[in-house]
Amino acid sequence: MKAKTAGKLKTYRAQLDNNVVIALSVAGWMLARHAADLAPVDTGLLESTLTYTVAEPRGPLHYSNIVGPQVIYGRFQELGTYKMAAQPYLIPALYDLYPQLKRTIALWSIGKGTTSL
Repeated sequence: MKAKTAGKLKTYRAQLDNNVVIALSVAGWMLARHAADLAPVDTGLLESTLTYTVAEPRGPLHYSNIVGPQVIYGRFQELGTYKMAAQPYLIPALYDLYPQLKRTIALWSIGKGTTSL
C-alpha cells in the first residue's frame, strides 16, 4: 500500500512540475509580449528581442521565470543612466498584468489553463 501511495505521489509531483513549467511559460510569454508593446521604439530591436526563459528549479517547488531583452541597452532604457532618463517598459508591464499573471499561473498550475489568451 505504501508503495502504491508513493507511486501516486511521484506521478502527481511530476504532473505538478510540468504544469508549473507550462504556467510560467504562458506567463512569461504574456509579460514579454506586453513589455514589447510598451518598449520605446527607435529601430525595433529592443521590442523584437524581448524573450522569456523558465529556469531550472533550484529546489522543490522553487521555480523562476526570466523575462528581458537580449540587447545590452535594454537595461539602460528601463533604468536610465546619468545622461539619459529612464523609459521603463518591463516594470510597467508587470504592474499592468500582475492580476492576470497571478490568475494564469494559478490556473495552469492545477491543469485548468486555457490557450485563449
